[in-house]
Amino acid sequence: MQIKNTIFIGKVLLHFPDLPSTNAYAQELLSKSRPSEGTVIITDHQTAGRGQIGSKWQSEQGKNLTLSLILYPKFIAAKDQFILSQAIALGVRNFVSQYCASPVYVKWPNDVYVENRKIAGILIQNTLSGKLLQSTIAGMGININQTVFDQTITRATSLRKETKTNFSIPDLLPVLLQSIEVQYLKLKNGQIDRLRRDYLSHLYQYQEWALYQKKDGTVIKAQIVGVTPQGQLCLQHQKIEYFDLKEIKFL
Repeated sequence: MQIKNTIFIGKVLLHFPDLPSTNAYAQELLSKSRPSEGTVIITDHQTAGRGQIGSKWQSEQGKNLTLSLILYPKFIAAKDQFILSQAIALGVRNFVSQYCASPVYVKWPNDVYVENRKIAGILIQNTLSGKLLQSTIAGMGININQTVFDQTITRATSLRKETKTNFSIPDLLPVLLQSIEVQYLKLKNGQIDRLRRDYLSHLYQYQEWALYQKKDGTVIKAQIVGVTPQGQLCLQHQKIEYFDLKEIKFL
């Protein structure tokens, strides 16, 4: 398959019928060679996909987009690496929003939701060289035609569930890759403030009062008032508190 609507993302496309993990394959590739920036590893069936902090990503064979993207964002300081996660999440969010009439959000840090239903997950793995990023593997799973999900997965959805339409996966891939490339080029061109504004404008439950559970089990009613440049979630209740991934749970 030839991706014709991008400048560099997807020009090298490695397709596999089955693969345990596209991120693991990308890691192996990077350990042995230097693949072109924008190389995409995609599979019809990912058997051991992972989400954030070791959680599993389950995907029905041939029905979803499961892929990893290799980038070399050496222009980003290690301390600012969350902006890359934001850019990629916006790319996926904007892709989904082209097909869904309902509001599409980025749920902190980088899941994609249609209203309150999860449609996509993203796993970013960075390697550092000194104070700069060296390479990035951006893995993503986007539910396209799957309609039945594991009972342990709550609030899951797909493009088909949202639109009652059956989609062609090969037709969607170039649209997704172009959407991600647009955001990555904004980042490369130094439009960091714009990306951060766009991220907040599409952030799930931003400035809304909702219930959250802290790591110690305490439930609080709070509102999201921002995200730090380092990626911490800022919640205001009696005071403003800052949370890293897995330190706070959305209820």
